[in-house]
Amino acid sequence: MMRNVVLALMVVTLFLTFAQPAMATTEGEAYPDVVDVTDLQPFTAETNYMSLPGYLRYEAFKADGVWMTRLEAVQAVKAQGADPTLSCRPSPDAQILNGCRQPL
Repeated sequence: MMRNVVLALMVVTLFLTFAQPAMATTEGEAYPDVVDVTDLQPFTAETNYMSLPGYLRYEAFKADGVWMTRLEAVQAVKAQGADPTLSCRPSPDAQILNGCRQPL
């Protein structure tokens, strides 16, 4: 009986040791650039009124049916050279939404 338990533990240990590196992915490998967001303005009709990370997450979900995390989306937007924050750079409507400018 003890021999079977030890053998089972050894098999599980070997599986976990060799399976984990095979399942690991590098940054950007799991979620390739589905859409280029570098020229998009957040919270506009172009982005379906979403932030850039939100829009990227949505497009990735449509492509493969798996939601990427918010952090992964922010990293992907940064990797493309776009600003993932709610900055005051975007369109006048987004500036109002972000509190950078008062409505007219």
